[in-house]
Formats: sequence, structure tokens, C-alpha cells
Amino acid sequence: MVQPSNHNILLLGETGSGKSTLINYIANYFLDGSLDDLKIAIPMKHHKQNIPGFPIHSEQDIHDKTKSKTEKCTLYNFTYNGKQYGFIDVPGLSDTNGAHKDIEHIENIMTTAESIGSIAAIVLVINGTVARVTSNLKNAIDRMKSAVPDVLLSNLVVVFTNCSVDTVNFELSVLKPWTIPEENIFYMDNNALRVPKKDWYNNQEKKERLISQWKTSMEVIEQMIVQIDQFGNVASNAFGEMRKLGHLLTQQLNECQMLIEQLHTTQKHYHDSLKALDQATVGINANSNYSKKVTKEEIVLIHTPYWNVVCRSCNRGGECCHDCKAIAVKFCGKFHYTECTICKCSLDFHYFEKYKPRKKCEVLVEINDCMKRLYDKHVQAKARIEDELPKLRAKIESLKQSFDTQVQKIQNSCRSLRKLRSQSNFTEEQANVFMTILNEMRSIATTAGTADAKARLNYVDSLTEFIQQS
Repeated sequence: MVQPSNHNILLLGETGSGKSTLINYIANYFLDGSLDDLKIAIPMKHHKQNIPGFPIHSEQDIHDKTKSKTEKCTLYNFTYNGKQYGFIDVPGLSDTNGAHKDIEHIENIMTTAESIGSIAAIVLVINGTVARVTSNLKNAIDRMKSAVPDVLLSNLVVVFTNCSVDTVNFELSVLKPWTIPEENIFYMDNNALRVPKKDWYNNQEKKERLISQWKTSMEVIEQMIVQIDQFGNVASNAFGEMRKLGHLLTQQLNECQMLIEQLHTTQKHYHDSLKALDQATVGINANSNYSKKVTKEEIVLIHTPYWNVVCRSCNRGGECCHDCKAIAVKFCGKFHYTECTICKCSLDFHYFEKYKPRKKCEVLVEINDCMKRLYDKHVQAKARIEDELPKLRAKIESLKQSFDTQVQKIQNSCRSLRKLRSQSNFTEEQANVFMTILNEMRSIATTAGTADAKARLNYVDSLTEFIQQS
């Protein structure tokens, strides 16, 4: 970019509002152009660039009105009455390339404005035929408001294109809270460059109408230049400060969103762990009786130095005669004929043996393996959760502190921006991030239901004052 001019004028506007056309009209004013000898600084649909030494234009598809034709900021210098006037043509806002392009264009505009050193005026170029504020136009106006520091609000100029003071449809209230003095508002019915010369040159009625409009437009430009001369130059360092604060605010909002997402996730993990702890406790209680004691009886044989009559049919469980002195079983006194009077078994099942049976009772522990596995599983889960809960509580408190600190930083950045620009509301992108944060906080406050969560929600909710209002 060339050395700064004595009067640098920044042109802002929606894509298709007529900034480039205005530059061409201004070029004809300073270079004594006419309908018969047009001076074209920026190529148009029906006219080629024809001014030697002017910057190479960055116009894209000059036939597509929905896309910004100017892709970079370009300075057009003119010398007049011993003064230099530098008109900065910038990319149009709110075109069909999307919000990311607008962000890129605003960054480019603010960087250029800062580097130029000083600004004499900011010209808002608005299509005066627009009667209804479309979402694209509102977005463009909001973007413009975000790019203009308060120090230059007194140097604002509005140029309504494609209309006269009698035919303008645009409502100035749309620009509120900006108030533009009447002497800073200009109307230009700039139709001459929209049609090829062959369409009107041989039509006397059209020619006279265009000549009249052309003359009026040149008079309007002269009035605008006289008005700008009265403004004086303003240092443009505020653009750089706003740009840096805007970047910082975006970074802080993104970090805040990350923190609230971590906090939400960690708190959910904590509450899920509490439920799991309750389930583990219930499982432990339900399976704690996986073992039980049982008494088991068994017959043991005690050896004796004497003979005893024992019954084989009773599995050695029956001692029919103790210390029997008979020389044969059949002579044992416990028998009546061939039947034992003790166990009622026949003589054939009895024999002599040097032992006697005795009952022995033993207490054993029986384990239900399935219940034992469930009990061990719940015990391990409970131990793991009890170890994890303090760590989760500590992480939650740490995230809360970091979140609160980040919200305070966001508030400070917004206040710093407001000192530079009273319209220091969040940009659309920043507002979207902020609303995500706010919704997460509402969800946390609803789930937790604590005074602490509600107080934190109210603190975050107070930042909604920085959201661009309709």
C-alpha cells in the first residue's frame, strides 16, 4: 500500500451495495470524467478499468451480485486542491460465501485501517432502495458496527445509492444506536455505469436523464468531500486494539466452552459414580450371605482290644453287642433265634470285629460360588469408586475455579472493548459460543439444583448484555 494520504476514507457496506460504483463516481469527480469520457478505477460489467497507474483491481465475478467482488482492501488515491484523498475499497459483507468470509474480511478491514495510520471518515454505503431489512443486511450492519471504534462515530458518513432523497426506502432507525447527522447523509442515483453506453447514447430522453443524474451525483460527491474536510483526521490505532481484543475474546470464549464441557462431563461422571456406589452397596448386602455353616454327622470307627458284634447291613453303623464274650456270633445274647434284637437284621449280616462305631459331628462352611463372585465384584467396585470420588470432587472444584476465572476474563475483555466501541457486543460467532456455554450452565444448574450452580448460572447469564440485540 502507498504512503498514507492526508484524508483516508474507509468505505464499508453490504455486498452489492455499490461501493465499487461509488469509487468509480469519485474517480470521475477528481479526474474530470464525464459520460462521454468515463474514468473507470474498478472494472464493472459494462466498463473496463482505464486509469493508468491505479492499483490492480481484485474484482472477482463482476456478473454475480451475491458475491463480494472485492477480495482485498485497495487504496485509491486522488489529489485535489493540494490535498490527497485516499479511498479504501474493502470486501463487501454478508455475501454468499458464508460467515467465515465475513470474519476474514473484517480482519482484513481492521488490519488495513490500523496500518493506514489515520482515518478522516468512514462511509457506510447502503442500497437506498431496500425497504425491508433482510437478515443479510442486518448481518452486514452488525459487522460494520463491530468494526467502527467510538472515536470515529462523529466521522460517520452514510451514502444511499440507487436513490434520491425523495425515493429512498431505507429506514435510518436500522442503524440505531448510531445517530447520523443529516449533513452527513448523502443520496446518489448512480445509474450511469449500470448500462452500456450504446443503450442510452442515441436515446435523447434516457441521455438527458442520465446527464441530470450524473451532474447531481458529482454535486453530491463535492458536498461529501467538503463535509469530510471538516472532520479532521483521527488516529487509527483503535482498530488494532479492537482487533486484538476481539481475538482475545474469541479465544477466551472457546476456552470457557471447553471448560464448561469438561465440568459438565465430570459432574455427570461424579453423579453416575454415586449411583454406581449405591448399586455396589446394595449388591454387597444382597450377596453377603454367600456362605453358611452346616453340621455334618459321620460314623467313625474306634478300635478296641476286644471283639464286638457289628452289622454289615447297617454300614458298620450299628454296634450290636459290645465286648461280646460268645465264641460265635450265633451264640451272642443279642440274638433271638436268627434275628438281632438290636438292629433287626439277620444273623448272616453280623460278624466279629475289633472296633466299635461312634457318631462324630463336624461344623462345615458351605460357599455359594455364584453369590461369592457377585459379592467380590461389588466389593471391588465399591473400593474403586470410593477411591475415585475424592479425585472427581477435586477436579470439579478446580474446573469451577478455572471457569469462574475465565468468565471474569471474558467480562473484562467485553468492558475493555466497550471503552473503545460502545457497540462492543459479541459477534455472531462469539454469541453462538456464548449461548452454548449458557445452555450448558442451565443444564448443570437444573441437574445439580444447588445454590452454587444457580449463582454461577446468574453470573454467566449477566453477560447476555453483550449479545447483539435486534
